Amino acid sequence: MREFLFILGVIAVLLLFTAWHYRRQIRAAIEVWRSFRKMYAQVSGKGQGAANVPSKKDAGMLVRCAKCGTWTQEESAVRLAPNVFYCSTDCMERTVKAA
Repeated sequence: MREFLFILGVIAVLLLFTAWHYRRQIRAAIEVWRSFRKMYAQVSGKGQGAANVPSKKDAGMLVRCAKCGTWTQEESAVRLAPNVFYCSTDCMERTVKAA
């Protein structure tokens, strides 16, 4: 019985070292498997029904903040002039204070 447990322990250690060595490949295989499952769920109709319908968040144009340079949606941006946008009122106030 002692020999059996020793051999089982050696095999477990070898499996752990192998899994550690190939961890990137194992992670990539898991991601590929998940993407195939997700595609199958969408094709078979088992996935979310709104997958093909663009959400309100995706709609609209992006504009660049004049202060910090981040991109934000035009609907949520603060417009100062026809072509001047700010991502938030904080950026607009910082621009006014700096001037």
